[in-house]
Amino acid sequence: MNAHTIHLVLAPLLILGIATSAHAQSGYLGKGYFSVEWSDSGNQNGLVEPGELALGKIFVAFDPPAGSTIIFPGGGPPHTVKALSYAAIGFLWTENGDTGKLDGSWTAPFGPLSGPVYGGNQNITFLECWQPPIQLYPTPNTSNPAHIFTFTWDPLGNYTPRQVTYYVDGISTKVYAEPETTPDFWVGAALYESFDSAPTSFQVVPAPGGATSMLIASSLLLHRRRR
Repeated sequence: MNAHTIHLVLAPLLILGIATSAHAQSGYLGKGYFSVEWSDSGNQNGLVEPGELALGKIFVAFDPPAGSTIIFPGGGPPHTVKALSYAAIGFLWTENGDTGKLDGSWTAPFGPLSGPVYGGNQNITFLECWQPPIQLYPTPNTSNPAHIFTFTWDPLGNYTPRQVTYYVDGISTKVYAEPETTPDFWVGAALYESFDSAPTSFQVVPAPGGATSMLIASSLLLHRRRR
């Protein structure tokens, strides 16, 4: 590996401040809150019915938000928060996650640094992502909350009624901040304290309207008997 290659490999790590341990910083500069939203791949009624998958999205909300001023530990010039730069998480089930198959992909411009590491029983024990700073990517995602990952959960043909519950294990959150002294040069080592998401669930159900059809049929049968 030549010196140029080494520079390219280390560039994102240095920009994000990952070359030195995040725990080396003397304190958090804000808070990162993880959340999950579920839907289904079919009629979008929120139920996973025969032929459908569960679709999950992971978001990170950060506070102080973009436009806020922060001061790094040890002093130095004020920095303006710009966007999410890095997140590390786990994605773990608490109820029936092992009755299907979990898969996922990053939401551009966020991309993988490592993982996802799939543990046993359809858990993801670790994954981390970053998005390039404005120096490398002219149209960064400045959304807050930022959508970083999209999941699918496949019931593998088993639509026995059940509730499936997952939560995000928040491991690390960082944001880009722009020094007042060097505008348009983002540094991503602003470490925010990470908070787990609340457990969120979706329902797997048998054929749509199956229960309703049974009730209607029972009602009709009872009505005919009374005539």
